[in-house]
Amino acid sequence: MSAALLASLTVLIILAVRNSRCKRNIEAIRVKVNHDLRSPLNAIMGFSDLLLQTETDPEKTKFLGAIKSGGETLLAIIEEIALAIKMNLKVSRTTSAALSHGSTDLKSKDSLDNSAEALIMIVDDMIENVVFLEKILQKSGFRTISANSGDSALDLLTEHTPDLILLDIVMPGMSGFDTCAKIQSNKDFIDIPVIFLSAKKDEKTIIESFIYGGIDYVVKPFNSPELLARVNTHLQLKNAKEKLHTLAFTDPLTGLLNRRKFIEVLDQERARASRYGEKLTFIMIDIDHFKAVNDSFGHDAGDKALIRFAEIVKTSLRETDSAGRLGGEEFGIILPETNSQQAKIVAERIRARIENESESMEDGVPQFTASFGIARFDSDHNTSADLTQESDQALYYAKENGRNRVCLYGEEKN
Repeated sequence: MSAALLASLTVLIILAVRNSRCKRNIEAIRVKVNHDLRSPLNAIMGFSDLLLQTETDPEKTKFLGAIKSGGETLLAIIEEIALAIKMNLKVSRTTSAALSHGSTDLKSKDSLDNSAEALIMIVDDMIENVVFLEKILQKSGFRTISANSGDSALDLLTEHTPDLILLDIVMPGMSGFDTCAKIQSNKDFIDIPVIFLSAKKDEKTIIESFIYGGIDYVVKPFNSPELLARVNTHLQLKNAKEKLHTLAFTDPLTGLLNRRKFIEVLDQERARASRYGEKLTFIMIDIDHFKAVNDSFGHDAGDKALIRFAEIVKTSLRETDSAGRLGGEEFGIILPETNSQQAKIVAERIRARIENESESMEDGVPQFTASFGIARFDSDHNTSADLTQESDQALYYAKENGRNRVCLYGEEKN
């Protein structure tokens, strides 16, 4: 396309704007220029850049470079048209300069390290943008899912939980801002980072993107290395945040809940059981003669015994159950919707596994056994403190009567 033809196109669009007497029509033209022209242009430039990264044929490389350069020239014109509309139709003098100057070639870089197999959701109404983003993300090792509207994105979230969302702002129906606000209002999705994508570069839009819950803003057309760098950075920050969150409530040795978090979960489950009249049982466990294990085999062996015990407990429980380390060799298990006899079966199964597997343990793990005390929640009088106290009494009875056994609170009185 010649410079003269491009200039003519610019003038025709500006004349059309000048002839529009309605401000709403002018705004509609501005949106069309910014969105409808930029989106396919973004795809052209993006795919050209992608092909340039792998093309070795000099002839094809030259041709692709010309396409990309032409796209950048068109982009400069589109920006001038949008600016002319915004500035009361006063055309900037730099349009002719944009027609006569080429752009600096952006050399592609190798993909940055990314979180292995992270799932990225792309939300954009322009299929060209979706395809381009899928290509550069998948090439870098990411998995992708896509939606062409805000409503479709919300529906997709009922089936998938992405690690990060790339969200277009200007879409038919629900805008990207409204979509992000709805995502952020759901406690299950509030921690998913959202990067907004838009052709808009004005300060108001960028500020709004953060107000609505975005963590970053990328201007179209995309610069592939920059986009990947931002995606990687925010995934790494998300992973670091999750690790800190886990460290805050997890026992570092066993991977079970720490005492503080465990008591918090116990309070929540007790309140729920009281509100809905559900069953709840609590098991307190103590590894038998653990001091002797440490004294005889050393603390490293003692740690291995604790780790192995935690592995047996974790693989013996349901997803709804919770296990925690209360201190030293003392542990607790919370069993929602479970009566005392069912809890006794669970405890006996764990006790037997420890006893049987301990006989064949290797890698420096000493043989050990454990004692169990069980208390059931009674909505008439039990508090969390009652549960722990009663289970502790049952545990004491189990240890006083030979250890390596399960005792239910109340049975010791019979």
